[in-house]
Amino acid sequence: MNMDFSLTEQQEEFRSYVRKVLTQESITQIVRDFAKGNETTLTKAHDKLTELGVMGISIPENYGGIELGAIDLIPVMEELGRAIMPDVYAETLAFAVPVLVEHGTEQQKEAYLSSIAEGASLLGLAWLEPGGKYSFNTVKTTVTKTANGFILNGTKSLVRHTAQVTDFIVLAKDEDDKLRMFIVKKEQVTKIEVQKSFDETQQFVQLTFDQVALTTEQQLAAGANVEDVMEKALLSLLVAINSMMIGSMDRLVDMATEYAKIREQFGQPIGRFQAIKHRLADLKVMLETARALSHYATWTVENESEDCVEIVYSAKALLADSYIKIAAESVQIHGGIGFTEELDCHLYVKRSRVFENYLGSQYDTRERAALALGW
Repeated sequence: MNMDFSLTEQQEEFRSYVRKVLTQESITQIVRDFAKGNETTLTKAHDKLTELGVMGISIPENYGGIELGAIDLIPVMEELGRAIMPDVYAETLAFAVPVLVEHGTEQQKEAYLSSIAEGASLLGLAWLEPGGKYSFNTVKTTVTKTANGFILNGTKSLVRHTAQVTDFIVLAKDEDDKLRMFIVKKEQVTKIEVQKSFDETQQFVQLTFDQVALTTEQQLAAGANVEDVMEKALLSLLVAINSMMIGSMDRLVDMATEYAKIREQFGQPIGRFQAIKHRLADLKVMLETARALSHYATWTVENESEDCVEIVYSAKALLADSYIKIAAESVQIHGGIGFTEELDCHLYVKRSRVFENYLGSQYDTRERAALALGW
């Protein structure tokens, strides 16, 4: 098998179009507006990204998509991370779409894949519960079989959300303690409460389900082992998140480098001093090492490589650490102004901590990697 996970000229060209959409005003204008409760710029960007074909990248052609693989999502996810978008594109394109393609009924595919490709549907992932962790064993939300379908009860917390989210993929346990997966429409949720977060650029909500009636057609992957389905889909989601972290790190290194060129001390740019030169060089090496591992992890997912699991979880652990370090160093290189809201540094610092614990803590991630390696 030819192991080539470098990006093609066409993929890099598509990246430039995505970046143009996300930086028409300024690279963080969308997220700064979002933090103030204004999603107008986010909606405009989403419409333009849909016109570019972003929403159909991983969707089969017969449902209105382009039918490309995980590697083709890399430039898009990196640009979304560069702009620290407050979105659920990763959950939709890298999680929901693969599950629907492989395990959805024809009715579900017709309803959701076409809608996603058109930009009309975005799906959030509702897994974590209050006091729980990202583990199948801690799922306490219940679903009871009825003559007409199912009844859903429970609470999900820290669900990534925007006003554009139309549905949620919800994990629940049935009477036999078997894990099941459902697509629940936003209007069916009993209560949606915004949760406080130190990262104001990404909204998290708590979902309450009180005797919510679901039809049998809302059950996803009905004939499969949901734990196995989740394990595979999570690999796809994790590499998308990894790509977003790479995009953020790339932006941070660029910001620090540009600042070092214009900030003068003792009559010359601070970038000429060895102390700053060496720090910037270290950041660049850290970034490119992380990028190579991220691209390789995505390649293993697309090609279903034997070392896929250990590579993906190892990459998530390394990238989360690298993101935190690069964000902290960027603040330091900017000096006192780096701590202010005027600059973008603090936005990336906060997002780095979100991704550190999203889909599992660093301890959980390293444990998964170690288990996959047989340690």
